[in-house]
Amino acid sequence: ATVIELAWLDGLGGYKGRSNWYDDKLSRNGTLLYNSMPSGMKEPWDSSRNEIRMLDVEPNGVEAFATYLKKYSDAGELPQDQ
Repeated sequence: ATVIELAWLDGLGGYKGRSNWYDDKLSRNGTLLYNSMPSGMKEPWDSSRNEIRMLDVEPNGVEAFATYLKKYSDAGELPQDQ
């Protein structure tokens, strides 16, 4: 599946690749996304401007994606600080 989101410009680079859509967002070694980014994308975010992001995630299909969303919701099994 592909998630499309409207977000702050350079937010993923500014937050060191920490995306709520990927499991490694709290990785001590940096996220796969951040480690894959060219240096020109690693800049402070700009909350006065936006970008549209397209992020590929593992679930494929409606039911798998619904389960994936639940994992990160208030009803999911992860601690709320994740």
